[in-house]
Amino acid sequence: MTQPLYLQIAQHLREHIINGDYPLNTRIPTEKELAAALDVSRPTVRQALTLLEQEGRLIRVKGSGTFVTEPKILHESTHFIISYKEESREHNYRLRTRVLELQKEKPLKELCRDNGFELLSTAKALKDEPEVLIVTDPFTAAYEAEGLMMMARVMRELGYRVALLKPYINGKLMVIRGDRRRFVHYAVKQAARLERLSRARIKLVGFDPALTICYRDEYVQLLKDMRGNFEVMLPEEWFERELATKKLQNTLASLKSKLSALKNEDSELFSPYYLFTHCTERALVPKSVTMWQNVMQSFDLPVIPVPVACCGMAGLHGHMVQNQEIGRVRSPSVLLSIA
Repeated sequence: MTQPLYLQIAQHLREHIINGDYPLNTRIPTEKELAAALDVSRPTVRQALTLLEQEGRLIRVKGSGTFVTEPKILHESTHFIISYKEESREHNYRLRTRVLELQKEKPLKELCRDNGFELLSTAKALKDEPEVLIVTDPFTAAYEAEGLMMMARVMRELGYRVALLKPYINGKLMVIRGDRRRFVHYAVKQAARLERLSRARIKLVGFDPALTICYRDEYVQLLKDMRGNFEVMLPEEWFERELATKKLQNTLASLKSKLSALKNEDSELFSPYYLFTHCTERALVPKSVTMWQNVMQSFDLPVIPVPVACCGMAGLHGHMVQNQEIGRVRSPSVLLSIA
């Protein structure tokens, strides 16, 4: 029995991708060009491209085209979980560990001073009233201080008065460890701080997805009425909302000629960017990828989402001695215990 035409076209394109005729991260011809070259209709081509997109071989980037991407290293079934080592072996990937760089990081307080940002207590933030307050915590302050600075600099360059909140304990790491009593103890205090800042109409923006989403997930579930009424936005949520304001629209308009000049110079700035979304972010904020694409598109920058698996067992829970046996269980319930 003859295969449907779109399946034949999908196989034709799949072979070209596997053979390297369409290399990884390159853009393939448009629907119109493929339809003309293969002498078929555009809807038929679209069906074939959709199938390859579902396989993880292609990714469509709004305003930029369709790109070849790395096939998902994920199981079609989620009835079991295996280690990265086992999964890599099954897919003929060679897994190895190598130190790429070793350096001493500056503490957040020093970076803020060097970059001209204030690291504020709750009381000081209420007095200074910055337009945007980046909500830090001990984890991001220790491991993502440079990332916090980059985000703050971008916001400042766009014309906003930005400061960073002192790294108070968020409590997320206690939930991961199953210590709910300690979580509630610290979370109630943090919720009260954020409630006061929110009432002062200071826009609160988090950095790490899991720690930021904790304020709308675990805080709601475990604190209930003690949670209060405040919002800590993800970076992409803040950017997308600001894109609708005259302030940012005017700023982007003033940057348009500069961006066009850079684009004409074939600047590396306009090479595709790759988006690795956090598993919690992807599950609880499903529009996050679209939001990032819209934000990047406003700067004429293409972004390609990369399929990733859950990182939970690479985190604190799976590395704790008392959880080793749980980590070896190949059961979907493991996902619930580490999410």
